[in-house]
Amino acid sequence: MGFNNNPHVAKASAAEQKATDATDESARAQAWFDAARLWERAADREKSEKKASEYRANAARARGEAEAAPAA
Repeated sequence: MGFNNNPHVAKASAAEQKATDATDESARAQAWFDAARLWERAADREKSEKKASEYRANAARARGEAEAAPAA
């Protein structure tokens, strides 16, 4: 990891991958919620407003995916 890299971006991407690979619906929803939280953390840590708004959009998309999951 180099200087000025936001570690939450990689973690959020990994959480999204975990969500897409999940076979259990509750695990899938939880992984999407985790990804959304990590995208928010990445946005809060970002200095560039352009990147921060991109990360917030990713968080909103991840929350939408989590809420679209059928209730267990």
